[in-house]
Amino acid sequence: MNNKNPDIANEQALLINFIKDSERTQEDTLKIFQEKVENIVSRGIDSGESANDEKEALSKAIEALYREASVIQKPFGKTVEAIMIEKGLTKIWHGKTILDVPKATELTGLNANVFRTNMHRSECVVDMGTVISMCIGFKLSPILTDRLLQSAGLAFRLDNPEHLAYLFLLEYCMDYSIEQCNKILEKLGIPKTKRLGSYGREKNGESMEYKKRNKEWKLI
Repeated sequence: MNNKNPDIANEQALLINFIKDSERTQEDTLKIFQEKVENIVSRGIDSGESANDEKEALSKAIEALYREASVIQKPFGKTVEAIMIEKGLTKIWHGKTILDVPKATELTGLNANVFRTNMHRSECVVDMGTVISMCIGFKLSPILTDRLLQSAGLAFRLDNPEHLAYLFLLEYCMDYSIEQCNKILEKLGIPKTKRLGSYGREKNGESMEYKKRNKEWKLI
């Protein structure tokens, strides 16, 4: 069935591409893992390896699977980058296509550093407010919202008042601006540091949670 609305058509194409990529990658990776396990078992039978040798070989196969799993679950920064590219949030700079950071900042209310550097840091800890800011600012579908949350290692908890407030926004306020959503969060009693955009955050866009955890890691 053809859809005459170009925005809806683009969103559908985006979803299909993500789903196909995910299914294909998972199937291929599971196939690789299965083959490795079969090779380990057959090698153990043929060579008479001890149980310890088989266990060590299996452990190495598991480690290889974890390395390959990074293809299935892209890091947070790469996931955001892919979504922005698919949604056309790019621009040409010196003949190269780059992310349109000013536009992303305008839509999400987040500091430009979030898109330039923070989201790509290996030690980056992303808070729920940052993810929801992107979901609402980029008008993401439920599927892409879930994918973005997964890439950040986050999940909603129904016993958390802040998470319930975010769920309310995703359900009823997707057409609102970040500023309008923050007014709703304020009425719901959500603290400044948990509101959307860079509201109540440090100038570089880092949340207090990021600064606290990063400091703890440096002490280890």
